[in-house]
Amino acid sequence: MRRHVAAFKSKSQADTAKVLSLSDLIVAYESQIDSNTAIIEKQEEHIKKLNSSENSYRSIFMQKELEITDLQIKTKTDASNIKDYLKQISNYRDQLKFSQASSCVPFGNFTGIALLHLPGGEPFYAPCESRLQQGLGWTVIQRRLDGSVNFYRDWNDYR
Repeated sequence: MRRHVAAFKSKSQADTAKVLSLSDLIVAYESQIDSNTAIIEKQEEHIKKLNSSENSYRSIFMQKELEITDLQIKTKTDASNIKDYLKQISNYRDQLKFSQASSCVPFGNFTGIALLHLPGGEPFYAPCESRLQQGLGWTVIQRRLDGSVNFYRDWNDYR
């Protein structure tokens, strides 16, 4: 029986040592779990911040996309307006050219009555002829059949 008691005592001491060793191991694992839990909580907080930043950047991105779309529409509208303005400028340039014409040349391929402006004189209407073989821009001097105007003048009178 002593032997059994000694063996039991020996086994009890071994089991106590094993329990102490396992208790130390449990404490170490609990410490590791606490450390890992703290790391996970920090990572979760970091993920929340990143998600918040992502939402903020997504909102900014969508706002910028809307601004880009608005600017593209405005650019198209402005381009259309510029084309219209260029057409108006071209028309005004032509009107100005014709309104200040001192001969029929600026009217090009035009046959009919045009308003001419000679320097130092009042504007007057004159017939222009573009169907002549000599080319475009001829000012036609017409003879009156009733004789009310003398066409036997020198060239200075026709300027």
